[in-house]
Amino acid sequence: AEVVLMAIISRVYTRTDLLTLGKVSLNLTGCRSNAEASNVPELLSSVISKICPSVAHLSITVPSLNARPWTPRKDYVYNRLRSGPLQLAASTVLVLDECRLEAGTLTANGVRNVEALKSLSATQEVEYDFEYHQMRVQVDIPLIILSDTKSIVPTDLVVPLRQVRDPIATDVSDEELQVMRKFITSARMMKHFISEETSAEIEAEIVSARKADNALSQTDLHMMLTM
Repeated sequence: AEVVLMAIISRVYTRTDLLTLGKVSLNLTGCRSNAEASNVPELLSSVISKICPSVAHLSITVPSLNARPWTPRKDYVYNRLRSGPLQLAASTVLVLDECRLEAGTLTANGVRNVEALKSLSATQEVEYDFEYHQMRVQVDIPLIILSDTKSIVPTDLVVPLRQVRDPIATDVSDEELQVMRKFITSARMMKHFISEETSAEIEAEIVSARKADNALSQTDLHMMLTM
């Protein structure tokens, strides 16, 4: 619950040539979706849709990846931009359901769509296809992927679920929903600062972490700061 909350209130606060800072893409594993298991993806999307302004729920399967481009492309015959499922408004929470993904062969369309999802997760960018050239557009779309095993799309965090009972959606009052919505919006959009005292504590903790594990990368340290 805490990491899901982190994901939906995450926001890109700065970009460099190599890093997109502030984003938190999340993969929840162990979310089986078959006749004998739970409907975690549908329930989680439903819950998030009640407390966030905009949610998109997409199913990742071989047929859905092959069917059409997921990124926008220019149609020169009708002189218009054809939208794709990844053309979303800023702050839209994207919930990807990978539980029904099975072995199969990806077409050129499917491969491009997987690469588009990887780019969205890694850099928060979506590539628009103008046929003769590609244009990368910066976005800010919190990403949550639900899968059985580790997703085909690399994410910042991978959290395994161990289901001990069938999940249910808890009923809450309109007043409670309003409080949740205000909290999430405020937490996501408010400006924040780190005091000198806190900055010193963070620096000491990072130095200690690097001593304990010198394999920690710059990206790992930025993720620690973000969280």
